[in-house]
Amino acid sequence: MNSVNVKEDGFIRIMTSNVWGNCGANLIANRDDLLAQVFLSLLPDVIGMQEFSPKIRGEIPNLTELISSCYAEVEVEAGEYLNNYTPLVYLRDKYSVLKSGFHSYSGLNDKNSKSITWAVFQSHVEDVRFAVCSTHFYWTGDEAGNAARLNNCDELKAVTDGILKDYNVPVFCIGDFNCTIGSEPMSKLFAHGFTDTHDAATLHASNSGGHHNYPEWDEKTNTFKNAPKPIGTYDNSIDHILLTGERADIFVYETVEMQDALDASDHCPVFADVRID
Repeated sequence: MNSVNVKEDGFIRIMTSNVWGNCGANLIANRDDLLAQVFLSLLPDVIGMQEFSPKIRGEIPNLTELISSCYAEVEVEAGEYLNNYTPLVYLRDKYSVLKSGFHSYSGLNDKNSKSITWAVFQSHVEDVRFAVCSTHFYWTGDEAGNAARLNNCDELKAVTDGILKDYNVPVFCIGDFNCTIGSEPMSKLFAHGFTDTHDAATLHASNSGGHHNYPEWDEKTNTFKNAPKPIGTYDNSIDHILLTGERADIFVYETVEMQDALDASDHCPVFADVRID
């Protein structure tokens, strides 16, 4: 099985992708076009994004519009924060959204970008339901940042508990957790009953670190290019796909290192191919 290019029948592909949107004066340029090509070539069933800033949304056309032939964005009310930095999109012809919601983390939260967007999905052709939470934890490496991430853990669990109360489904929590799998916040999530799909994958599990240096800006062509591959192993990764609630079989875990993906962001997209009985 070529996991990067082929999604076999009966599998659901769930992807997380930090799109490098909180980038100050940096341009979007060709980066959203590159990510659109990656998404449309790999065709995840659900994609959770992070750093989906007003700058990303302000592009004409923006990333969600570039993939709108296949994908719809989960509609949520971001309240006083107006912009949803952690959106979910899904294959519009394959799924319906049964319920959805949005939660902004309390405490430290730059630009109110650290949040959860969640949805419960129903397959149009099979009796399959599952939920996905796209999330972004606080980022600084100091004691205050770690305390904020520990608080993020508790609030993420509260959201998943609410989903599980109403729907007896697997819940995938995906995103940029800004901490490694061996960190204190991750240990807290495991104690809360979450599992790591990387370790649960039976056929293939990428050992990539995922995070890498930024692509180069070429003023002559007005494009980003020549980004390097990640350095390090999964132990260094800060992007994760976790599972809680009902069981699902995890077959493939992949870090996408296609050059288009590398040139679009400093985070590689990550996906898991799963089967839900």
